[in-house]
Amino acid sequence: MDAGVASQAGSDKPSHAVEALNAAFVRDGCVMSVADETALETPVELVFLRSGQAAMSHARVEVNVGKGASATFIER
Repeated sequence: MDAGVASQAGSDKPSHAVEALNAAFVRDGCVMSVADETALETPVELVFLRSGQAAMSHARVEVNVGKGASATFIER
């Protein structure tokens, strides 16, 4: 996870309020990058599993798609 986003959890800037709220509860996540001019022909499926008694799950997903690239991501 981006340390800058996580550090905004205490931010009082309105433009960062949603990011700060999300970052406050992040426990897991992933970062996906697709290089410039790359086409992924098969969709990428992200499945986050949890176990135990947890009532909430807060995974953060960051997807970076390069110039001229294409990809399909499915989050379940």
